[in-house]
Amino acid sequence: MATRALIDRAIGVTMARQDCTHDEALAFLKDTARRQGTTLRAVSAAVLRHYGEPPNPSEPPVHP
Repeated sequence: MATRALIDRAIGVTMARQDCTHDEALAFLKDTARRQGTTLRAVSAAVLRHYGEPPNPSEPPVHP
């Protein structure tokens, strides 16, 4: 369940940053994971960290 929440948060960030739909954001994250040879969870965590959001919601946000 925590993994799904992480992915959903990354989808939301991607939608906001790239001005795209839910399906487009999910496709972008999946394609990135496939190209990098990693998991959707790992890509989602990296997206959240990149934009200053903690992958674990219990952690405080990190603002650059």
